[in-house]
Amino acid sequence: MSTLLNRLQSLSSNAGAYLSKRRDMQLLMQLDDRTLSDISISREMLEQGVKAWPWRLDADLMPVHAAAENLRGAVKELESYSDADLADLGLNRGTITQAVLHGRAGIDQPVNDNGFAQAA
Repeated sequence: MSTLLNRLQSLSSNAGAYLSKRRDMQLLMQLDDRTLSDISISREMLEQGVKAWPWRLDADLMPVHAAAENLRGAVKELESYSDADLADLGLNRGTITQAVLHGRAGIDQPVNDNGFAQAA
């Protein structure tokens, strides 16, 4: 019985890791080539899918998961805002991901050393 339970736990863990990598890949694929280059991620490797994870150009550079986590955190934070707060920022619920990935249309954004737009 414990062998079956161990196999089920392993399968569950592997499925969770795969889904997490796939979610990261889909988010990173929305970034432009310049941003991917700045965080040392290869678009060609991303296009190969989860099997090519970690999609990095150099193993000593910032981990892919951390970059994707930063983006997910920003999206999650904005999703927690009220509709009125989002409107004050010139956003709506449908434009949150686009704004996190590419900035708000018509707004000049200074970029920090990591290639991400700095907070206002």
